[in-house]
Amino acid sequence: MVEALESYSTRFWRRFRRDATPWARDNIVWGFVVLVGPPLAMYLRDRHAQIDWTLIRTTIALYIFALTVYILAYLCRTPKTLDIERDARETALLGDISDLNQMVKEREDTIRALSERPKRTAAVQHDYDTAKKALQLVGEKGRVAMRHIRSHGSLTFGTYSPVLPPGLNLNDTLWVYRHCASEGLLTCKSNLGNSEQTFAVAPKMEKVLDELLFENAASV
Repeated sequence: MVEALESYSTRFWRRFRRDATPWARDNIVWGFVVLVGPPLAMYLRDRHAQIDWTLIRTTIALYIFALTVYILAYLCRTPKTLDIERDARETALLGDISDLNQMVKEREDTIRALSERPKRTAAVQHDYDTAKKALQLVGEKGRVAMRHIRSHGSLTFGTYSPVLPPGLNLNDTLWVYRHCASEGLLTCKSNLGNSEQTFAVAPKMEKVLDELLFENAASV
């Protein structure tokens, strides 16, 4: 909550009274007791006793001097106290501003993500989530292999190996394609007595894979 703006003089005298009043009040009360108590006790004991007015005046002068020094000390101390309070308020305010900026950024990111998220049917969304999970498991090399087969349409492995994705050997490539076939991203057909396997992108996964493999990669 932002405090109402006040003039420096208002804050100065309010802070001065807050700090100086307790000490001054306590010492004035105690000084009065010390000053009045002994003469009053003497008077009650002996009504004809002579009161040492010189000592009383000297005591009063000393208390006035001490009070003056105390007031001057707090007049010098109060500005520093106000500066410390101002610095603490500024630090707290900067922290609040930083938190608010972070909240605004998170909300903007959420709104942007929601607005940019393509509209999908429940079935397409299920295929999208399945493909995304499978691609996360196979990692970046798996993505390279899937882009490769998406570009070629189909790949047949058997007596002769097709052109492999860049950076992958035969075993790694087959592991990626077999895993994706088990998740429904690819189709796998066996030929010549299971001596050949032909992998191709499942028709229902074409648009989903295009989005995950090419559109998202282009936006990074």
